[in-house]
Amino acid sequence: MSDFDVRAEYGFPPKIDDFFGEVEPTGSPHDPGWDYRLWVEEWAEPYLGAESFASLERRFASTPGVTEVAHMDREVFLIKSRLEVEQLRELLWPHFVAAAQEGVSRGA
Repeated sequence: MSDFDVRAEYGFPPKIDDFFGEVEPTGSPHDPGWDYRLWVEEWAEPYLGAESFASLERRFASTPGVTEVAHMDREVFLIKSRLEVEQLRELLWPHFVAAAQEGVSRGA
C-alpha cells in the first residue's frame, strides 16, 4: 500500500485509536530504566511520511514531564516519565498530529 493509499484510508486529521496503542508500564527485564512503552501502529510511518515519522522520538521527548524517549523499533517507543499513564497518551498525541500536519504540507 502506498503512502497516498494509507493517507486516503485513515483521512486527516488522524484519530488516536487508529495509530496509538495504550501507554503501558514497561515492567520488563528487556527495558530496564524505562517507565513506559508506547506502541505505534506499523502504518504510522507511511501515513506520516518517513521524515515526519523519524521526528516522533524528538517530538515525544519535548513533552513536559517526559525526560527521555527511545524509538526501539518501528512500532515501540520507550519513555521515561513520572506522569500518570492516562495523561501520557493524551500528551503525546498532539505531537503525532503535528507530524501528520507537516506530512500533509509536504505532500506525504
